[in-house]
Amino acid sequence: MGAAESESEGAQRDLEGALTNGDHRAATDAQKRIARAEAKIIQLEDGKNILEQRKANAVAKAEELKRNPPPAQRLSVEQQIDANSALLPSQKEWLKTHPDAWTDQRKNMRLQGAHVEAEDKGFTPGSKKYFQYLEDRLGYSETEKRSMTMRRMTNPSPAVRPQGER
Repeated sequence: MGAAESESEGAQRDLEGALTNGDHRAATDAQKRIARAEAKIIQLEDGKNILEQRKANAVAKAEELKRNPPPAQRLSVEQQIDANSALLPSQKEWLKTHPDAWTDQRKNMRLQGAHVEAEDKGFTPGSKKYFQYLEDRLGYSETEKRSMTMRRMTNPSPAVRPQGER
């Protein structure tokens, strides 16, 4: 910006000299140089203002992010289960088939208690007996039995159907 200001000041001196000498052509040339220099100054000031505004916006945005960080990306239930390194692969698979034991806080607390009880009873985590114990304690076994009974009642096998139906 200093070069444009120096150019404008030099052109103003030349204009004064040209007017003093009555040299209209030199005066016209000096006025054109003044106009160009002043236009450059305006452009540079506008650019400076834009940069200062962008900087202020960036600082304000950074401060806002410090005060109110964006919410963490929500992971799916399966992603949460997979991310838990304390679980055995078989436990992860079991949880994926029983996602409510992961998402329902009360059921998850019951699951944790059932896990401790299963270990106390000597069941190896991840074993068939271990999972059967968990399912019994959490009521999944009863739910599955009722579900199977309901299916049988609504879709009887051909051997149980009355004689006229086929």
